[in-house]
Amino acid sequence: MSEQRTVFNKLWKSNSTELASHKVELALVDDLSKLISLNPNYVDRATRTIDNIGSLFNVLNGIMDEIDNMQTQLSNIDGAKNALGANAQDINNVISKIQTQVKDLGLDISSIKGYNEALNIVKTNNSLMNSLEQSRKVGNNVLSQLK
Repeated sequence: MSEQRTVFNKLWKSNSTELASHKVELALVDDLSKLISLNPNYVDRATRTIDNIGSLFNVLNGIMDEIDNMQTQLSNIDGAKNALGANAQDINNVISKIQTQVKDLGLDISSIKGYNEALNIVKTNNSLMNSLEQSRKVGNNVLSQLK
């Protein structure tokens, strides 16, 4: 009987090791299946992130182009102001000469063709130069906040 018990114990240990080995294998297969089933979620998340970054890149790239455009326009301000100012100054010089001649001739200045239009041009040019300067301040302020 002792011999039978020894044989039985050996068989039992042998079978339980084999059963434990199968349990380990089954557990690993289950783990692998679970990991495989979770992967599409991770792939979807990664794909969405890549797509979002691509979209944001396009938006930001467009913004960078607009920043360049803003800098170009800001660099045009001095030229635009100089042209308006020079034109206004030239008009004022001619108006001054006309006023002197009209006074000497005793004519009514408002009867001179283009006089009122010239005054309006000078007024408009001065207003535009002020607007250009305000635009420079606003543009530079916006650009400084982007840095």
